[in-house]
Amino acid sequence: MAFNLNSLVSDINKAVANISDTIVKQAQTALSVPGVLTGIAPSSDPHQLGTDAVGVAQSFDHAENELQTVDQANPGRKWQPEWDGYRLRYYGLIHDTTALATLASQYLNDFKHLVSDKFNPDVAAWEANRALITNFIKDPRGQQILQSTAASSQGFTDLRRSVEAFKDQFSAFEVVQKADFDIRTKQLQGDIDALQAEIAKSQSTAAQLERAIKSALGINPLLSWLIAQILSGLGVSSVDQARRLLDQTYKEEAELRDKKNAVDAEARDVNQRSATLQQVQHALAVLANDVTDIASRLDRFAQSWSDTCHDISLLEAEMTNASDSASKTSFAARVKLLGESTTVLSAAMDAYVAAINVPWVVTR
Repeated sequence: MAFNLNSLVSDINKAVANISDTIVKQAQTALSVPGVLTGIAPSSDPHQLGTDAVGVAQSFDHAENELQTVDQANPGRKWQPEWDGYRLRYYGLIHDTTALATLASQYLNDFKHLVSDKFNPDVAAWEANRALITNFIKDPRGQQILQSTAASSQGFTDLRRSVEAFKDQFSAFEVVQKADFDIRTKQLQGDIDALQAEIAKSQSTAAQLERAIKSALGINPLLSWLIAQILSGLGVSSVDQARRLLDQTYKEEAELRDKKNAVDAEARDVNQRSATLQQVQHALAVLANDVTDIASRLDRFAQSWSDTCHDISLLEAEMTNASDSASKTSFAARVKLLGESTTVLSAAMDAYVAAINVPWVVTR
C-alpha cells in the first residue's frame, strides 16, 4: 500500500480539530459554573463588597469624630486633621473604583456586542474577524482601565500603610498618656481621701457642738458653772460663741465639699480621657485591619476585570499566531468564551457600583 502524505496530514488536522472541539465543549461546561468565568469565587458577593466598603468609610467618619474629642481634651499634637486627610483619600479611592468599574463594565459589554457576538468562526471570515479585533483594541479605554486599576491598587496600598503607621503612632501616644493619667489619678485619689478625712473631722466637730449647745440650752441659766464646764471641752465659753463656731464649722465643711467635688470631677475627667484614648486606639486597630481587608478584596475584584482587559489586548497577536484550521477554531472559541465571561463580570461590577451609591460618596 502506497504511503499518502496528503491523506495523513488531512487525518491529523481532522483529529486535532475534533480534540479542539472536545476541549472547547468541556471548557464551556466548566465555565457555566457561576464565578468561574470571572475568576471571582462563588462565595464573593460584589454587592456585599460595596456594602463593606461603605461600612469602612463610616468607620473613618466615626474615628475622625473620636479623634476630634481627643484633640480637644489633650494639648499638643492634633490627630484629627491628619486623619481627615486619610479619610478623604479613602473616599477618593472608593469614588475612583466606582468610576473605574462603570467604565470597565461598559468596555467589556462593548467587547461582547461588538466583537464576540459578531465573531464568525468560519475560517473564510478570518480577515473580517481580524478587523473587529483590531478596531476594538484601538479603543483607548482598554489601556486606561489597566493603568487606572494599577494606580488604584497602589493608592489602597499606600493608604493601608499610612493608616497602619498612624495607628501605631496613636498607640504609642495612648501608652504615654495612660501612664500620666494613672499618676494623676493616684494623686487625685490621695487628695480625695484627705478631703474626705477633713470633712469627717468637721462633721464630728459640728456634731459635738450641736450636742453641747443643746445640752447647755437645757440647763438652768443659774447653773452657769455647769454650762461653762460643758462648753470648755470644745474651746468656747458661751453658747453664742459655740453657735458662731458651729456656723464656721458648717461653712468650712461646705468649702471642703466643694473642693472634694472639684477633685472628683477632675478624676472623672481624667478617667474619661483615658477611656476615650483606649477606645479610639481600639477603633483604629480594628479599622486598620478593615482597611487591609477591604483593600485586598477590592484589589482582587479589580484584578479580575483588569486580567480580562489584558486578555483582550493580546487577542490581535494571538490571532496572528493562529495559522491553521485547528488553532483558528480554538481561537474562535476563546473569543466566544471571553465574551461570555464579560457578561458575568459586568454584572458583578454593576452590583458593586449599586452598593456603593456613587452620589453618597461624591457628596462626602
